Amino acid sequence: MSRAVRYQRFGGPEVLELREIAEPHAAPGEVRVRVTAAGLNPMDWQIAAQPDMAARFGIALPAGFGSDFAGVVDEVGAAATGFAVGDRVYGAAIGRSVADFVLVGTPTAHLWPIPEASGTRWRPRFRCPV
Repeated sequence: MSRAVRYQRFGGPEVLELREIAEPHAAPGEVRVRVTAAGLNPMDWQIAAQPDMAARFGIALPAGFGSDFAGVVDEVGAAATGFAVGDRVYGAAIGRSVADFVLVGTPTAHLWPIPEASGTRWRPRFRCPV
């Protein structure tokens, strides 16, 4: 099993539910990314709250949540191109990113490799006080 944030009706944060779902697997022409970080944008909240905005992006209920993600490719389907197991990546999957796994078709304009910075891990250049 896998986990994903889903919603069954439109609304604010109160409609979001963390659900157990069947673990997805890469089909031919797809890669599966194990999500290690998901980012939320104002658009994600608008899609979850407004049926007309969701329709513009082809999202119907029940739906997943979030668009931006980063992670590691952990499955590559037959005929998938441009990525290999172990590649660190970031991308966009509208209405699907807040989950343990995201499937992305290849070739794609929605998934990019994370460049290695001279063999060191990337570090933020500033910190926000909390």
